[in-house]
Amino acid sequence: MGAILITGATGYIGRHLVARLTARGDHPRCLLRPGSGRRDLPVGALPVTGDLGDPASLAEAAKGISAIVHLAAVVANLKQTKAASYRGVNDEGTANLARAARQAGVGHFVHLGGLNTVPGGANSYIRTRYNGESHVKAGGVPYSILQPSILFGDGAAFFTTLADLARRAPILPVPGNGRSRFQPIWVEDVVTCLVALLDTGGRDETVGVGGPAYYTYDQLLDLICKAIGKRRPKLHAPLPLVVPVAAAMERLLPHPPVTRAALELFEGGDNVTTLDSVPARFGFQPRSLEEQMRGQGF
Repeated sequence: MGAILITGATGYIGRHLVARLTARGDHPRCLLRPGSGRRDLPVGALPVTGDLGDPASLAEAAKGISAIVHLAAVVANLKQTKAASYRGVNDEGTANLARAARQAGVGHFVHLGGLNTVPGGANSYIRTRYNGESHVKAGGVPYSILQPSILFGDGAAFFTTLADLARRAPILPVPGNGRSRFQPIWVEDVVTCLVALLDTGGRDETVGVGGPAYYTYDQLLDLICKAIGKRRPKLHAPLPLVVPVAAAMERLLPHPPVTRAALELFEGGDNVTTLDSVPARFGFQPRSLEEQMRGQGF
């Protein structure tokens, strides 16, 4: 395989992917914003300066690259800022990178999306993710889009945020009726899928993946409370009542426990695909959430 460029290399999935690639002897180039330094990249990873908002830097970074893995995104659980907005990174940044890939003659564009990525409203978070995938599909470079459900594993944001809330709050607020379904998948299994896509080349395909079981949001809260040894009652609230609360927390807190973007997960239906999605496409059985919780927590 030729040179690989990775965006979001210091993020949650990026750290795991870079570690996997360097362990097998690859030397991925990791796009880092100006001034960020190496930020503890493993030996074998090569830092490259660039910014998704700077097309000239992306054109330079894409030179001599055979494949790009685009992981960088402002995800729903994060409060957006002027420097890192949903639209600026997920939508416009992806468009800039797709354009640079085409102009540089990159042979394969691997993009990390998410399940149930629908158009959404004009100013919604999910619209920026949908637009990002659309830029990749229309970019003129053979592509592979991986769409995982929520992630679990050491430090996974979805579970650590809810666990922290359960430790502090006497009552757990639940957006909606608590019956929205999720299909948690282990971060290392997502990395295995990404590596497989890299190794097989672009097929202009979109692949949804999830773990071996479905869970409602209420069930996930119960599992988390059991794991940390807390008993917490749940308070279900209609989404229209929760959205203003989330908006207020975004204004007041640097790291709000819930964002308006995260609430869109509950508006768009279940976050699931087929239970055999990983073995059918990638040929292995993914780790189960409860197996992970018995061994290492979530």
